[in-house]
Amino acid sequence: MGTEGVIMISRRTVLGTGALAAATLATPSILHAQTKTLKITTWGGKWGEIMKATVLPAFEKEFKCTVQADQAFPFVPKLQASPKNDPIYDVLHTNSNEQWNSFTEGLVMAKITPKEAPNVADVYPYAVSDKIVGVSIFTSAIGLGYRTDKGLTKPTSWKDLADPKLAGVRGGYIIPVNSLGQCHLMMLGKIYGKGLQDLDAAYKALEQLKPIKLVDFTGQMEKMLLSGEVIEGVIHDSGVYRYDGQNQPVDF
Repeated sequence: MGTEGVIMISRRTVLGTGALAAATLATPSILHAQTKTLKITTWGGKWGEIMKATVLPAFEKEFKCTVQADQAFPFVPKLQASPKNDPIYDVLHTNSNEQWNSFTEGLVMAKITPKEAPNVADVYPYAVSDKIVGVSIFTSAIGLGYRTDKGLTKPTSWKDLADPKLAGVRGGYIIPVNSLGQCHLMMLGKIYGKGLQDLDAAYKALEQLKPIKLVDFTGQMEKMLLSGEVIEGVIHDSGVYRYDGQNQPVDF
């Protein structure tokens, strides 16, 4: 969030990160003060479906406003190109790496406190920790999703992704683009080396995963698992569990 340090009662305020939690908690004062339209960003795919079908309509009904949700990536370049005194977004929801970049550029505020948004006092501590910018919106476990019809043993360790029989059909993320890819890289440093910042060990372990199919978005990983193009890959639990009862041979 921006370098102003507090939420300004105007469209100039851009609430950073974890977006909708921030929107739900902090935007009523902005809406009542100046505008009945709130411009935000949100994911596409299943995340976006949940937002547009459930969360946003409830928000609009309660606060008698309109929410315009941009789902067209990338978001940050659009924010960078817009005037700081009239940003394209009121609420920025994006990956943690982009959140930090936006903060260092003075585009978003680092934190939302109960002073600006009283309901922030009721969220879990991790959702407003010093490890993230803004407020967390969605929470999901990250692990290995796999096909149950390919003779695979249920994975019990991150090391299982390096199994030679997964060559060419394992899945991961483009590291500079997706925060899951960055977290996976750091996890490899912890597992194979001295800790999360042991990048030498992490890159060496990453070599063991070649050949690997890389994507930039979890929605693509879901599609590749469902199609069988990937039979085991890094993904959030909801990207698998949402298919319970739909006769899809996937598990987490």
